[in-house]
Amino acid sequence: VRDGPGLGWSANNPRNHLGGGGGLSFALMHGTPQFDGWEKPAGENGLGAQLDWRVFENRHSRLALQAGAVHESDALLGARTESAFGDANAMTTFAGVNGVWKPRGHKNGRGNWTRNWTWQAAAYFGRTRAKIADGFLRADDAIFSNAFSAGASRNSLWKRNDRFDFLISQPLRIDSGKADLRIPIGRTKYGEVIHQNYAVNLSPAKRNIKLNARYRLPVANGILQTALEVDRHSQINGDTATAIGVSYQRHF
Repeated sequence: VRDGPGLGWSANNPRNHLGGGGGLSFALMHGTPQFDGWEKPAGENGLGAQLDWRVFENRHSRLALQAGAVHESDALLGARTESAFGDANAMTTFAGVNGVWKPRGHKNGRGNWTRNWTWQAAAYFGRTRAKIADGFLRADDAIFSNAFSAGASRNSLWKRNDRFDFLISQPLRIDSGKADLRIPIGRTKYGEVIHQNYAVNLSPAKRNIKLNARYRLPVANGILQTALEVDRHSQINGDTATAIGVSYQRHF
């Protein structure tokens, strides 16, 4: 969530049999549910809780498991429902895993190509139950969703103190879920409204994949940065969008 208060607790464990430390943390949050960093949030309040178990953690690598729940008011997975579609309230439970790995290489020179690289990956799965009142839309079945990302970064790739970042991700996506649209189609001669139900598949036909690559190079008195962004099967227009940018930051 963002734009709201939070309360947390954390405890660190000593070194374990995997050779690194770990820990456990718990957090309560109240605010606007945040499903995508680039999309404008629905603007409604939500309540969330998350349990984080750091199975393994040291200076080079980390592996963590998460589980939690998010309750949304007047929204469904970040999408607002109102007017004829009704008012939605949704409860989502989720679980996920994320990790970071930074190889250390070998003192004898073997494996040195892996040095300075940092690899990261994350995957999350959710189950949502929605209640939609006073509208044409009904979602009585459970909705299953997922999101994932994987990437790598390296310092001093070609030049000293330069940096390369690469990330491929899939934003939150409904993997399976159905809804019914109850539409009025006419009246009887006694004035009673006749309705007809239409089944709606909430899962998109194609998978939205985003690719981001950035390269930063220190130059005389500044930093030169290039960026490539590819959005395949964009959620906005369904096509593949590509953007390339170049920027220069000067230090005075």
